[in-house]
Amino acid sequence: VRYPQSQSMVHALPLPTTSSMLYRIRAEGGTAEPVSGLTEESTVHYLYPVYSPDNNWIAYVKRDWTSVQALDPLSLFNALYNTPLSQLLILSNYSQIHVVPAQGGTPIYLSEASTGQMDSMPRWSPEGNWLAFSSHRLSESNNPQIFVSRFNRGTADAPFLLPGPTADSANHIPSWTQGSE
Repeated sequence: VRYPQSQSMVHALPLPTTSSMLYRIRAEGGTAEPVSGLTEESTVHYLYPVYSPDNNWIAYVKRDWTSVQALDPLSLFNALYNTPLSQLLILSNYSQIHVVPAQGGTPIYLSEASTGQMDSMPRWSPEGNWLAFSSHRLSESNNPQIFVSRFNRGTADAPFLLPGPTADSANHIPSWTQGSE
């Protein structure tokens, strides 16, 4: 995903180890390079990357499948077969919102904003001062809701629930418009 003024794109690429990694490629083409600062882990997927409007940060989702992969095959089959879908999604999708400097560096877990309860699909506001994302943190019916958190140089405030939607409606992909800050 890239912004019009960006000179490169970032995308998630599956790896042979059943994980995925984020790669950056120049807009005019060339070889994809791993985003520096991230480490390849066999139980981790890096997903839904998006550049900040000033191109200084990449927000992404880090999903850890350790709890599912730690089960032996028979236990995993039984868990998948006997678990209601809403509980299965919580079992298998522990995900957090992170940012990393776009030119590489230490990834930052936005712990004030992201609880890890299936937080997903980060989207920057047009000025880059806010991050919106979907989360299952309040939903007993396993429907995602949109949360918004103020972002400032690698930190994010506690998020607030976007008002309006009801708990029984699913709101998975946030979107900003120009002038919406």
